[in-house]
Amino acid sequence: MNFRAQLFCLWCGPAMLLLFWLGLMQLAQYMPPPEGTYSVLTYTQIGSVAIGSLIGQGSTWIFEAAAYRLDDTPPVIVRAIHDLAWFTFLAPWPSFTVWCVALALAIFADRRTAPSFPRWAAFLSLWTGLLFVPACLIFWFKVGPFSWNGIIAFYVPVFIFFIWVVGLTVPAIRSVYREQAAGR
Repeated sequence: MNFRAQLFCLWCGPAMLLLFWLGLMQLAQYMPPPEGTYSVLTYTQIGSVAIGSLIGQGSTWIFEAAAYRLDDTPPVIVRAIHDLAWFTFLAPWPSFTVWCVALALAIFADRRTAPSFPRWAAFLSLWTGLLFVPACLIFWFKVGPFSWNGIIAFYVPVFIFFIWVVGLTVPAIRSVYREQAAGR
């Protein structure tokens, strides 16, 4: 690598820090995180979904890598990369479980006469978080209901995730309309 390219790359680090400081801390006034009415449960949910989504997104890159050179890669290597992709896809279950539990606790803590979410949504979140746990079994079972493509370790967590998303979207939309009608 030539001298100028090395210096350019080295100066990118301090430049990134400066832009980070300017954009996030000065313009957005986000560091430290804004205080106020938001509780630790809010930040727990944000952190959990960010971590889980990033790991889940990583699995798509691994799937893409497995398919990239199918024509000249030994099948055993493709299979290993494919397994890694499925492990990565199902591995963030702890983050999503924490997210569901934090959301349930926030719903239970809402003691207003017209809470944002009905209590059943909290129970749905708790059950969803619990039903994500079997995804951890994929590391010990190659076939059967506890494997990466098994009914208990794969289909139950994936199916309940979609139920949970729809189940929480409907009351969230209703809450937004209620707040709009109340002029908040």
